[in-house]
Amino acid sequence: MTTVESKGILLELRTFLKELIAYGNDTSRIQSLKKDEKEYAIKLRKKLVYKVGSLKGDIILLTGIEQVPIIYRGREYPTDIWLVGLRPKINWRTSAALHYCIDATRQAVGRIKSDIRQGYRDKEGKVIEKPPKTAQDYGGRIIDTELELRVQGTPDMILECIRSTAEKLNSKGHTYSFRRTSGAPDYARWDKTYFASCAISQGDEGQIGTIKLQLLPDDKTLLKTLRPDEWNSSYTIFLNSLFTEFQQLGYLKEEKPAAIGEIPKAFIAHGGQSPALDKLKNFLIALGVEPLVVEEQASEGRSVAENVDWYARQADCAIILATKGDIDGKTGSFIPRGNVLMEIGKLQQIFKDRIIYLLQAGTKFPTNISEKVRERFTTQSMDKAFIKIAKELKKFGILKAVKP
Repeated sequence: MTTVESKGILLELRTFLKELIAYGNDTSRIQSLKKDEKEYAIKLRKKLVYKVGSLKGDIILLTGIEQVPIIYRGREYPTDIWLVGLRPKINWRTSAALHYCIDATRQAVGRIKSDIRQGYRDKEGKVIEKPPKTAQDYGGRIIDTELELRVQGTPDMILECIRSTAEKLNSKGHTYSFRRTSGAPDYARWDKTYFASCAISQGDEGQIGTIKLQLLPDDKTLLKTLRPDEWNSSYTIFLNSLFTEFQQLGYLKEEKPAAIGEIPKAFIAHGGQSPALDKLKNFLIALGVEPLVVEEQASEGRSVAENVDWYARQADCAIILATKGDIDGKTGSFIPRGNVLMEIGKLQQIFKDRIIYLLQAGTKFPTNISEKVRERFTTQSMDKAFIKIAKELKKFGILKAVKP
C-alpha cells in the first residue's frame, strides 16, 4: 500500500514543494552563489534526493508524470525528470527536468486538495470512503436492464477503452473476452452515422452482455448496454470498471443545465507568457469569446497532458499562438516551443479544421505542419492576425456577426 493510500501526506508534499522551489532558485543562479550558499544548495539537494525515495512513487501515482520529452535545438530527449532534475551536474537539461519536478509536485498537491474538497480525503490528505459517482451524475439513464450514456469520444476510442478494461480485469484474475458484433465486419454506416457493438463474455458463462455504440452529431458516442436476460453480476463488475476507466480518461462530463447565451470558448496553445498572448486574450474578450489558457485554469489534480485535453474539450475552437521558441538543429531557424508542437497534434485530433494558426515573424513551423494556412504577426502589430481570427470565428459559426 502506498503512502497516498495509507496516510495523509499533504503537509509532506507541500514542504517538499517549497524545498524544490528553493533548490530551483539556487541552481538558476549557481554561478553567483557565495560559498556558504553553494554548500547549503548541496545539502538541500541531498535532502531532496532522500525524500524522492519515499515521495516519487506517490507523485507519479497522483499525476502520471515520470518521463517527459525535453526538446533542445529541435531534438527530443526522453528524460526521467527525477533522476536528471536532482543530479549533481547542473546544465540546461537539469534545469528543465527540475521545473517538471516542481510542476508534478504542484499537481500532486492540487490533486489531493481537490480530493479533500470532494470528500475523498480528510484534511491531512488521508483517503476516506465516499460513494463513487454514478452514471446518472453524467446524464446517464437506466432503462429497465439497460444503461444509456453519452461519452466524449468516437466509437473507435470507446471500443479500445472496452478492450483495455477487459485486459486490466484479466490481469487481476478475471476471464473476460471482447468481441465485435456489428452487422458489417467492423462497422455499419447508415446516414453518415457510425454504429458498432461488441459482446462481453466471461469464462464458461458465455456472452454476458452487449455494448452498442452510435456516433452522435456532437462528436459524442451514445453508449447503450444490453443484457441477455437480467442484471448479471459479472457484467456489473465489468461495467463498473469501464465506468471508472471513462472517468480517469476524461471521457465523461457531469451534465449541467446549459446557460442561456453561453459564451463561446477558444483554447489557446502558446509558448509562454508574452505581450502577444495578452493582446490575443484581450481581443477575444472584446469579441465576446472566452480565452482558455491552461495555466490560468484549475488543474484539479490532472497531469499537464490531461489538463490540456480536458480544457481543449471544453472549447469550441483552438488558436495556435506560435511565438519564437527553440532553434531547429537542422535549419538553425526559430521554431515554436516543443509544448506548442505537441499540443498541435492533440488539437488537430479534437478540432480538425476549427484551428487558427498564428506564427510570429522570423519563426517557422516544422515541415510536418508547414502546409497549414497561417497568419504571421509581430509583437508590435497584430492587426492582420486579429482580422484573420474574426473571419475564421465567423466561419466556424462562433461569431454571428463581426463589427468593423
